[in-house]
Amino acid sequence: MQDEGLPYGEQPPGPQTLSWPADAVTDAVAPAPPVTCDVVAAARLDGVRLAAREIAHLLNNDLAVSVGALDLLRHCEDLPPALHDLVERALAGISAATAHVERLQRVQRVVTHETPAGPSLDLDHSG
Repeated sequence: MQDEGLPYGEQPPGPQTLSWPADAVTDAVAPAPPVTCDVVAAARLDGVRLAAREIAHLLNNDLAVSVGALDLLRHCEDLPPALHDLVERALAGISAATAHVERLQRVQRVVTHETPAGPSLDLDHSG
């Protein structure tokens, strides 16, 4: 508040009071609205989906190389039967890993279960 008889910026002697509308003070110190469970759940799901895309990209690239090499071995006519069986088992393992990655990419909600290492995503109940 400026006194008309004083140079700009100088205040008259004595106590000064400022008057603010009550709602301006309340608005300035009011806490932000709470984050809802829905917002947290959506952010968590977005994080899982982001990780799933990256994991799928990395694993699918690496597994494609393995499948190619194993497929070449599978078609070798002079491959001993014991090695042929190992190739088939390795291909089945890669197929299972690919299926897990695909399930991870279909997550619709985050459901966890406890493991000895801590909470883990429950793919059976998250899709």
